[in-house]
Amino acid sequence: MGRTGQRHLPFDEHFFDRERKTPEQLKELWYFLGASCVSYALHLPNRRGSHCNVWASPRRELIETIKRCLKSDHTLSYRDDGRHREWKLQIVSESLAVRLSTEYGLGQNRMEHEIPEDLPTTYLDHFVRGLYDGGGKCAVYARTPGKRSIHEHVSLRIQLSEALRNELYGILLRRANIPPGINVYNDSPRHLNFTGGAIHRIADYMYRDWGCIESHGLYVPDKLDDIVSHAGFPRPGKTATPPIAASASRA
Repeated sequence: MGRTGQRHLPFDEHFFDRERKTPEQLKELWYFLGASCVSYALHLPNRRGSHCNVWASPRRELIETIKRCLKSDHTLSYRDDGRHREWKLQIVSESLAVRLSTEYGLGQNRMEHEIPEDLPTTYLDHFVRGLYDGGGKCAVYARTPGKRSIHEHVSLRIQLSEALRNELYGILLRRANIPPGINVYNDSPRHLNFTGGAIHRIADYMYRDWGCIESHGLYVPDKLDDIVSHAGFPRPGKTATPPIAASASRA
């Protein structure tokens, strides 16, 4: 077990030992890493020499899942300043920071994260779902092509670093069979925007392993609900156990 900061709270550093994992545990690992590509940041050493690994999201379920994956005893913190609300998990550990950087491509913040070069194609769907749960949104948006009318459309947006954006687009072209030419937002180089039938193809890909996803709690229910309600995606199955209470099997 890893040691963290002055309080010496434990977490499971062996969570990242891929050679020791079952296929189900590897799915959990790559979902965790997908979510971390959006929610993770590293606070560099302060005067005390501490490396603080921080996961933050407005979705408590996501941070609870990350905490569960790491078998962490740390207490989550919550902030609501009226404009932004955020749940945080903070783990002080230099060895964790080094490993996330050298083995898994996580930089100091979401704009520096990259997809690991050795990400197995077998688990890409879990990684992509982690990206969506961490930084994606499916909603009805209004745009004004001219001054005469307002056109509403359903859109799935994901905010990522430029490197991740380009990699994800390629993955979805090859694996989810989305049509080429998907619009990339003009107002930011970090957004991917998917509309129409592409949303269903992406959702089919992300939730195709539903039995494992549901039993291990590897999803954020609200994010799935958004695709179901806004895009008309057929729900993959009944959710019997909330993800926050689900527990993944371990060897």
